[in-house]
Parts: sequence; C-alpha cells; structure tokens
Amino acid sequence: MSAINAWIKSVAISALTLSLIGQVSANNSAQVRSLESGTSAPQTALGTHRYALEIERASNITIQSQELFPTTGASHFQLKAVLLDAHSNMVATSRTIKGGNMELNYPAQPGAYTLVVNGHLRSAKREGADQYVLEASL
Repeated sequence: MSAINAWIKSVAISALTLSLIGQVSANNSAQVRSLESGTSAPQTALGTHRYALEIERASNITIQSQELFPTTGASHFQLKAVLLDAHSNMVATSRTIKGGNMELNYPAQPGAYTLVVNGHLRSAKREGADQYVLEASL
C-alpha cells in the first residue's frame, strides 16, 4: 500500500510543478520587454508579447521578425503586430513577409510606444521551429 501512496504523491507533486511552470510561462508572455535597435532576445511565436520602445527623435522605424531556426518552406507560425502610442492608440500595423514573419514600418515622432506581437502556430509544434527574434531599426 505504501508504494501506491508514494506513486500518488509523486504524481501529485509532478502535476503541481507543471501547473506552476504553466503559470510562470503565462505571466512571462504578459511582461513588457524593452526593444532597442538591433536583434531582440528569442521568443516563442505562440501568444502575445509586448515590447516598449522609446523614440528620442523623429525617425522611420522598421521592425521585422525572423525565425530563430529557419526551416525549408513556409514558417511554422504566423506573426502579426500593432504599434501603439503612449495613449494606447494604434498607429501602425504590420504586413506579412517571408511566410509567417511580419514587418512594420512607421514614421515615428519622439515618445513612448508599445509594440504588440501576436502569434499562432500554423502547423504541429516542432522543437525550436516556433521561435522568433525581432530585428529593429529605431
């Protein structure tokens, strides 16, 4: 009987651990990350990610996504993005490029902006094939 109790306890602890990991992952996707010129840290394409941008002088900004590990054929995910100003007004939307990647261009005035990237998988999840980076020119 004690072997069954130990097994049940082990399963319960594993379930609790997986639940906590899922909650942390969900909370991380709600984080606002800073986006600067250059290449961003990798993100999974599934869900919504928010990036804060600070534009110091009037300039044309360009933001493109790229698969972290490109595959042959179309991307395994689809990304779309919107750019919000400091008052949460949508000022620009992305266009689709290279399969499921996106590109956003906007003649920005100085100020704070938020880029909201939303992604979903278009095919079965493949290890590493569902991650992207952003290339930003601010």
